[in-house]
Amino acid sequence: MLCAGTTAPVAAHLRTQIFSQEGQKGRSFLGLAPQCLPFGATPATSDRLALVNQAFADGSSEVIAACIEVHRELGAGLLEAIYEECLCDELQRRGLLFERQKAVAVTYKGRTLEQGYRTDLIVERSLLVEVKAVEALLPIHVAQVVTYLRICGLDAGLLVNFNAETIRSGLRRVFRNPRSFCPSALPVKKSGSF
Repeated sequence: MLCAGTTAPVAAHLRTQIFSQEGQKGRSFLGLAPQCLPFGATPATSDRLALVNQAFADGSSEVIAACIEVHRELGAGLLEAIYEECLCDELQRRGLLFERQKAVAVTYKGRTLEQGYRTDLIVERSLLVEVKAVEALLPIHVAQVVTYLRICGLDAGLLVNFNAETIRSGLRRVFRNPRSFCPSALPVKKSGSF
């Protein structure tokens, strides 16, 4: 199980960095608040703080460290089932709770289907881990994880391709509800108007 005391100093350090960076930046640009700047500008301090806290709340940093260890030990080129079993062993060594191949019911228009879905791993009851051993991660793999998150009722997941040169190049963090785009305060011409 993840101890709260181990992540608190790291989160506090990141909070300090976030707030000090915010103090160095201007408070507005053309009268717009920083969180509503167009073209994906920096989110507000509270939004960044929420992202930092979320990153540590689901234990993903420990899972990523476990994936790195498995990849470092085995390398690329094996079957998904081997990586999954070794990752389970590594998670157990780290004291993380997980469920492997958990059956999840799929409901369609109020009717529970006989055919269900089995997750690769659910870590600490909050993080879905989808293990792959493919040549390259494709957008469809990310879309699958988003669907799995919705079916499982989870908010965050990791898509890990062990057949990559490094875990960093084969890792994607996926959210069920991606951060919504904050529109600018600039006037927009509506269709049909002059």
